[in-house]
Amino acid sequence: DQATGRFPILLAAGGVKSIKSENLRRVLTGSVVRLKALQAAAELNGSLAECGELDVATERYSVTLADGKETLKKVKEANLEAVGRYLSPGRLLSAPADRRPLAFAEALKEQR
Repeated sequence: DQATGRFPILLAAGGVKSIKSENLRRVLTGSVVRLKALQAAAELNGSLAECGELDVATERYSVTLADGKETLKKVKEANLEAVGRYLSPGRLLSAPADRRPLAFAEALKEQR
């Protein structure tokens, strides 16, 4: 809303809350991401992954690599570049067991 400077946010528990932009943080959960600037695992730089939940305590996202093995890694936001989003808000808030496995090729085709 331009008049109030607030954004409507869909809450996990249901309902919508109007939040000021300075109180919002970009969330990568549900995005296809590219790994970058990794030092300890430099061989993974440029790899694509599905970005999962943010661990607030460590400030790292759980990512599932598109390596055919569904390798899980914990990665800082600074080392992730968003390539595209593929989940609707309702789908994003669903239980992980309710989601179908990510098809990276399909998700990337939609972004092109």
